[in-house]
Amino acid sequence: MGVDGLELISATKYAKKRGCAPALISQWCREGRLKDAAEKAPDGWRWLIDADKADAILDSSLDPGQRKQPDVDTSGEPSFRDARALKELYAAKLKRLEYEKKRKTLVEVEDVKQEYFQEARALRDAFLQIPDRLAASLATMTDEHEVYQTLRDELNAILARLSDA
Repeated sequence: MGVDGLELISATKYAKKRGCAPALISQWCREGRLKDAAEKAPDGWRWLIDADKADAILDSSLDPGQRKQPDVDTSGEPSFRDARALKELYAAKLKRLEYEKKRKTLVEVEDVKQEYFQEARALRDAFLQIPDRLAASLATMTDEHEVYQTLRDELNAILARLSDA
């Protein structure tokens, strides 16, 4: 808080708000251009600025070309520079996608979904065939360990076939 109970901000924050370099704000403070709106911080190094007073001082004393420009573009349209930057950004992103696709590090989502569906269907079909393949041989077995080992071997064989595919 300043002397009058007003909120003071650093010269850096004020420069950002004003759209200029912090060094310029510090220079104006040293030169006394902002003497009624600026004071040294307790550490003696930084300047603390009353933004409202500083804006009033600068807006009344600066040339029209040096005055703070509005931060918001009132036309609603991006500037030519902004539009061109966006165009270049998206062009670069498209080039990167093409590059990754050619390197095979990028694949189509639909291709992945189709491959996953086929793998899941093969797994499901293999597990559903277990009873048909093993029912007769398991029915004749009386040893619990032998039944367990037969089932385990069949499951391992299915998983091995799917992992090799």
